[in-house]
Amino acid sequence: MKKAAIFFSLLTTLVSTSSMANSFSEVDDYIRKNKEIIQLNSGTAVAVIKDDEIVYEGYFGYADIQQQTPVDQNTVFYIASITKAFFALNTLLLEHKGKVDTQRTLHSMFPAVPFQPALQSDRVTIKDLLRHTSGIDNWPLVQVTAYTGQHDNDLLSRIIQESYINPNAPLGTFHYTNVGYNIVSHWMDNTFETNWQTQLADNIFSPLNMFRTSARISDAKKNDWLLARGYSVKSHEPTEPVYLTKTDDSMQSAGGIITTAKDLANFVRMQVNKGKFNGKQVFPEAVIEKSHQSLVSHTMFGSKQEYGWGWFLRDIFGERILEHRGGYAGASTYVSFIPNQKVGLVVLSNQDKWGGDLAYALEKIVYAIALNKPEEEIRSLVEKRQLYAQDAAKKFYENKTLIAPVKNNNLDTQFAGNFVHDTLGKIAVSQKEDGSFHLAWGNLRSTLLNGEQPNELSIEFVPGRNEEIVFMEASNKQQYLKYREYYFRKAN
Repeated sequence: MKKAAIFFSLLTTLVSTSSMANSFSEVDDYIRKNKEIIQLNSGTAVAVIKDDEIVYEGYFGYADIQQQTPVDQNTVFYIASITKAFFALNTLLLEHKGKVDTQRTLHSMFPAVPFQPALQSDRVTIKDLLRHTSGIDNWPLVQVTAYTGQHDNDLLSRIIQESYINPNAPLGTFHYTNVGYNIVSHWMDNTFETNWQTQLADNIFSPLNMFRTSARISDAKKNDWLLARGYSVKSHEPTEPVYLTKTDDSMQSAGGIITTAKDLANFVRMQVNKGKFNGKQVFPEAVIEKSHQSLVSHTMFGSKQEYGWGWFLRDIFGERILEHRGGYAGASTYVSFIPNQKVGLVVLSNQDKWGGDLAYALEKIVYAIALNKPEEEIRSLVEKRQLYAQDAAKKFYENKTLIAPVKNNNLDTQFAGNFVHDTLGKIAVSQKEDGSFHLAWGNLRSTLLNGEQPNELSIEFVPGRNEEIVFMEASNKQQYLKYREYYFRKAN
């Protein structure tokens, strides 16, 4: 592949901030090799924290492949669900100031809302909502806040009122979701003078000198920040950026921050120093210690883990580690730290398939180095992770179809037009000059595609995720569009 061979001469930009950085040469080598393996020169930014300094920074690949714009220390990435750690900390800071009670119930947050009795709104607390044990589900709330962006304050109030129980995870049972964070942030926006975005900026970003960090995507353009474009090897054209990008309306409290590796490293420096930053106590030590608490146990990928205030907790090399990752179309991000050893790691990538594997490989390698494990153990870790990556990439490319999905040109033209749902908004269906049909739903876009059977239709609103969609006509000649279990009625 020519494209795979061309880019390696421009692969890496490295910045060393201390003599310790030399010991992280294995990190450089691993990332270079990894980019050869995945056959995509997307961008990666890495920072390693020790005590109160960044001891290593590495910048690899491109923020924009088409323009061959390399990733550097000023490149801004969308960090998705890592936002939860910031939002939870902000909630605890407000609690410390007496402005929030994390034992406050859902009923007392929204006393006028007639929630379903099964939700037990008089028992569900802010703490439950933030530790993912509320027993509440609400797919429309997640969809409008994280994807379509079609919402306003009144609509969010109505959607939250229509929350329903999660039959597979009752109150007290861990089930990871954006729902609790979206509910709490909506309450905050209607309770305090400033919204959650401004609170994060004032209460966390500013004290930590996170000058290239924001909960508003528009700030990247406003401030002329280099925002990494998103890519995916799952795409039929991997070197083309994915179409789905964030807007201010889809930046939400469970996934709504852009930042640099260096700024995020400042957040970690504060964590491992119990609220101190640059030698100054910027946050109360008691608040940071509380934010590191384990609140609930669960099993993930067959292993026992815990969750706290926006952090997953588990063990690595016999030490307790707190971590969170984030994922979205064209983005895969990771941050972690070991409080007892005062070390931490940031890995930001602008591609959505291999970023998680890369982060967890670097987690093992970096912490083995930082904890002074024997060189043989470190080399063994590197070799094992490379073999794993090679095997995974080989299987992926062997199974990846090179045939582009077939556009559907057979939909009856009577279905062109706007389909509306009371809470999920509007899906516009239009026919293009080539006869194919195009769907637009807020920030989401898709060409109408053929499904696995002749009478099936599908769409790809989220890159790499094909879903069924049905067009139908009722006996009264009213047309509908069915997506999942939701019916959109064609507007007159």
